[in-house]
Amino acid sequence: MSDHVKLSYDEYQKFSLGLENLLKTIIKIDEIVLPRSIDETALNEMDGLVIHLREEAKILLQDFNAKRHVR
Repeated sequence: MSDHVKLSYDEYQKFSLGLENLLKTIIKIDEIVLPRSIDETALNEMDGLVIHLREEAKILLQDFNAKRHVR
């Protein structure tokens, strides 16, 4: 399976914007202050998931931008 996708300029812009919006949404989720009544284990798991999502989104965006410049 190839890791290359041919996108038109409009498709590229839409995809790039989508990745950036995903990262912004993850950052907003991370900034939400949850009530103290939530179990600490659940809070820790939520933090771990947000960190994982944020890092994966950053990697996707970096890879996408790097491949764009190689062409």
